[in-house]
Amino acid sequence: MKEQFDIFKLNDCFKRCQKTPGYDLQLYSDGFKQILNFFALLGKIFTFVGSDVADKVRIIDEHCGGPQAEKYRLIEGSLKMEKEGGVAHLNTREFASVSRTLLRLHRAMEFIARLFESVSTTTEMHLGALSKDIYQKSLAKYHPFMVRKAAEFGMVHGLPYRDKLMEMVAPPTRKEGEDSVVFGEKEVRALLCEAATTLLQCHAGVEQMYSDLELHSLP
Repeated sequence: MKEQFDIFKLNDCFKRCQKTPGYDLQLYSDGFKQILNFFALLGKIFTFVGSDVADKVRIIDEHCGGPQAEKYRLIEGSLKMEKEGGVAHLNTREFASVSRTLLRLHRAMEFIARLFESVSTTTEMHLGALSKDIYQKSLAKYHPFMVRKAAEFGMVHGLPYRDKLMEMVAPPTRKEGEDSVVFGEKEVRALLCEAATTLLQCHAGVEQMYSDLELHSLP
């Protein structure tokens, strides 16, 4: 059975990732598995992003679970090791670097964080123009022309209305003691806002690592 999007898991993974000095690479990847589940909620319009993210997550997991796992425990340590070893730029059948792979996820994270942030406050029912604007200011600059145009068209014409997206994101009703916790729009907005804050904090930390090591221009 396919795992459903869990905003609590997403928030927890990226919070714990940041609590480890140097940032825990496996927790970062686990958090992105929830972002993948979110893309799946949005349907076919995000297939172009979701399939690429899934491939990058697989590569990260292979490093975290492979023979060099201890060397790939932390994001900062992985970046430093690969730069010093002259392999940070590699993307071949034999070896795909964490540095280059993670950079693609890092860019996608900004888009998701800004989308969560905007949806948590907007009163607009149709999210197409809002998501297109966020995409153009974040992820679009890394995509070729045809991908950009297809993505922008899909966002404008294919995204669910705000109330529907809120329903899709809302966690199931929870039992806490004798009480049932139902997540309505107010509660979902708060969860999206909290997740956006966590993602933006994580993004800022990883951004600084790439800047310090001068790895932003990896091909």
